Amino acid sequence: MTATAVCGLFDPRTRVMRWARAGHLPPVLVRGGRPEAFPLIEGLLLGALPDVTYIEREVQLEPDDTLLMFTDGLVERRDSSVEDSLGHLVSAAACGADDLDHRLDRLLAESRSDTDDDTCVIGIQVG
Repeated sequence: MTATAVCGLFDPRTRVMRWARAGHLPPVLVRGGRPEAFPLIEGLLLGALPDVTYIEREVQLEPDDTLLMFTDGLVERRDSSVEDSLGHLVSAAACGADDLDHRLDRLLAESRSDTDDDTCVIGIQVG
């Protein structure tokens, strides 16, 4: 059995988030209204092989940053590459929103996913 995941550890004192990915799409950071996906660092699916080492990265978050994490059910399409689907999500995240709830509602409304996969999106507004 395999699964994908993104794991992160946030230190609110320093606003540093350390993260790693295991085959999952990376989080999207919206800073100053401009969204950008975290890099696609290496990370094998969970359960694919025993004794896997994962690469960790750190990102310095700033006040008013918005961090978006999501399941692939939000973006997957049968007729598009995962990278294209991620690009659509990044574009949708650029659309202005009054607050975090409206931004998340907009992402869900503009999702072009056509799979039966679960869909979840988490938004974190850095204070």
